[in-house]
Amino acid sequence: MAHITAGDLSPVTYLTENEYGTPTGSPQYYADVAEGGKFTIQDNSNPYLAWRYGSRSFDPADYVTQQMDAAFNAVLEVRDAQGWQRIIENAAGIGGTFNNGTAELPSRTEQIHVRTGATQYQGRRYYGCKTDALTIKADAPGSVVQFEETVLASYAEAVTISEVLGPWVSGTPAVQWLSGAKIGATQIYPQSFSLSISNALGRSYKPTNGQAITGALLEGRREITAEVDLWMEDLANIEASIANQ
Repeated sequence: MAHITAGDLSPVTYLTENEYGTPTGSPQYYADVAEGGKFTIQDNSNPYLAWRYGSRSFDPADYVTQQMDAAFNAVLEVRDAQGWQRIIENAAGIGGTFNNGTAELPSRTEQIHVRTGATQYQGRRYYGCKTDALTIKADAPGSVVQFEETVLASYAEAVTISEVLGPWVSGTPAVQWLSGAKIGATQIYPQSFSLSISNALGRSYKPTNGQAITGALLEGRREITAEVDLWMEDLANIEASIANQ
């Protein structure tokens, strides 16, 4: 696994996909690697090795990549006031709600870039990305909200670009957690919170270019968990709310 940390990377960008694995339009700002966070490449090849020499050696020519599983994990922060909503939609489905999680997950193409010259960037592009797991958390009121994604993709490739997109130079500060929360009609003020969404994605393969890549990501059972740290006063309010249905 390769870990790329904040400060190494230009912001993560994405392209929309109307057809799975096929990007459309121009790259748009997605998120930044969070302070203390990282972008971890988790691509995994599933090779075939032929041991044909009656010894503990093999011919490198007999190494064949049968399947290539593309994936990554990223710890992000967002400086676009609307960007956090996009990240949630990627994990819960556009138009989906937590009590009716039937909306299909959207796919997108994501890319990362590292500066290699005055105007040159070298990076990696992931096609057919879907969010397998997302955790949103904040450690204290007013703190920067972190978004940790585990993303599965169809395939990945190296890319080079020669210019920085406009949103990359934005100086907008990161999204902070500045308000309370509601459980039903009860307003509470957690001291920290964590919301996790898991989609249990599976892979369906298709042959291409002498190997198999992911042709579709199958969506499994969606599970959502939340954790909050509360003052006793807030806990008492929640108990009263439950008692009154």
